[in-house]
Amino acid sequence: MSEKYVELTIEERAVTNVEHDQGCRLRAIARRLHRDPFTISRELKRNRVSGHYHPALAHQCAKQRRRNPAQKLMANPPLWELIQQLIKPNWSTQQISGRLTSCLPDKADNRVRHAYPMRHDLCPATRGTAPGDD
Repeated sequence: MSEKYVELTIEERAVTNVEHDQGCRLRAIARRLHRDPFTISRELKRNRVSGHYHPALAHQCAKQRRRNPAQKLMANPPLWELIQQLIKPNWSTQQISGRLTSCLPDKADNRVRHAYPMRHDLCPATRGTAPGDD
């Protein structure tokens, strides 16, 4: 995936809502918005309230998730500690993600995407420190 992910806008969420209510297929909605069908599917599943999709509420929830990105790590101190230990020897985010998958194969809740530590200011490179600095 070479393109950077751009989150859905409120306008795209509104179009998704209207077209989905009109019975359009997810692939048709995705094609119209130049998005992957999985993005539309995930959006509709993730942001339902009482079985209904509300674009304004969905947009607000997405903004809230961006503001509190490390909730998964903060709610799981052992996972947080393991990631901190792997970051210290300057492992890449891909190495950290791979190690978590191999160490905890049966615990999907303890896995993080490879971009997660980098996105959430956990790695030295994102904190503005040089490799090896403590």
